[in-house]
Amino acid sequence: MCDVQGHNGGVNELAVSENKVLGGFDDALIRVWDTTSWEVERVLEGHVGAVYAIALDESRLFSASFDKCIRVWY
Repeated sequence: MCDVQGHNGGVNELAVSENKVLGGFDDALIRVWDTTSWEVERVLEGHVGAVYAIALDESRLFSASFDKCIRVWY
């Protein structure tokens, strides 16, 4: 059984920032969990292929997908 729920398919990438865990998945979505409640806080849609890389800086999230796109999230 998974400790963190709310996703389908393979987990390709994880990132941690303060009280958040972000995941990139085979279903082309990025999910953001709040680590105090482990509830899904946000679901980011925009890729059409599996998300295989995510990175963070102070104010942005970057994601890469098999759809051949890099997206910048503010």
